[in-house]
Amino acid sequence: MSHLERAIYDKFHTLFPQMGYDVCIPQRQRGHTYTPDFVISSTDQKYKIAVEVKGSNHIHGNFFSYVSDMFARLQKTDSYDKFLLVSDHIKNVNNHFSHHGSSSNIEIIDIDEIHNWIERLEQSSSDQSENPYDILIHLRKFNKSIIRCIACAPEQLYNLEWRDTERVIAELFEGIGFNVTLTRCSKDGGKDIILEYKIGNSTKSYIIEIKHWRSKTKVNKNSVKRFTQIVVNENREKGLMISTFGYTRNYYESLTEHELKKVCFGTRNKIVDLCKTYEKIRGGIWVPLDLEGEFTKETFTPVF
Repeated sequence: MSHLERAIYDKFHTLFPQMGYDVCIPQRQRGHTYTPDFVISSTDQKYKIAVEVKGSNHIHGNFFSYVSDMFARLQKTDSYDKFLLVSDHIKNVNNHFSHHGSSSNIEIIDIDEIHNWIERLEQSSSDQSENPYDILIHLRKFNKSIIRCIACAPEQLYNLEWRDTERVIAELFEGIGFNVTLTRCSKDGGKDIILEYKIGNSTKSYIIEIKHWRSKTKVNKNSVKRFTQIVVNENREKGLMISTFGYTRNYYESLTEHELKKVCFGTRNKIVDLCKTYEKIRGGIWVPLDLEGEFTKETFTPVF
């Protein structure tokens, strides 16, 4: 094992056992075309990550071809859910890699990102030791427990009250990387959550409206029209309406072509997907690179 491999292995041993993951060095097996440097797996062995460590001086030629070839060789061996390449001083590789349409099962990270993960874990541990009478801390713990529950058993979402659903979704988007504002219960201006994030010197702003009616009522075109007009009038980048019980057949018929470009729609599946993404981020096994992509993931926009 090289010095770099040992350093990464030691850091992962600090990082992953805190989330219930094991880290091991697999034995080289005769006949296999490729064996990763080490493997991260959940204790029940249902989720496995193959990890390859390479110094930047050992990576030559076209980086996209290099990583794609390694992933192809990986697929010929054991079944893994993710391939993680760790290297030193690799900058902006993920952005370059994504332009080639790379698989979401492949991720490249720099050693600095591992340091950041450990710092976030330490910060999370210190947060838990703060004032035990701070109700906001208890609310966040409660939301995180709900998120884990929904990620494992999506049908439990229907047991939530509407305000708890809004709080959970606010926590989800904050965990992904947005700056989040949860609006007041009344006089919210037709939006439940405001999201923002900065790109360079500019700030992008999105709004979310959540319809979680225990009556199982579907959202109709009047509600959709009102929300879309708010998105347009406030000049938001995009709006997201989430209805846990779906939409009526004509829900989008009153929208203009321009309005359709400013709004997307989600159902229960959007919330469940957010919960699973949140859990991966908390577990340190994934880092979101495209926040707008996460905003629109598992949503749909009607086409005339």
